[in-house]
Amino acid sequence: MDETDVRSLYRYIRSLGPAGAAAPQLVAPGEKVMTPFIVLEPPQMPPPCSRDLDCGIGEICGTAEPRMCVKR
Repeated sequence: MDETDVRSLYRYIRSLGPAGAAAPQLVAPGEKVMTPFIVLEPPQMPPPCSRDLDCGIGEICGTAEPRMCVKR
């Protein structure tokens, strides 16, 4: 980095102010977590279909893999 980049970085870090609270300690698997947290899980995909009867009204079983119900 050149001198102006180093100065800009220094000024930015100084502008953040004093250090905040320390990060929580590591929690081993199976131990209870004492701080607030959010569980992020991906949405569940609907089960694949194998025939048109597996789908709802106005839908048919698509041909692309994985086979999913699609609108007519």
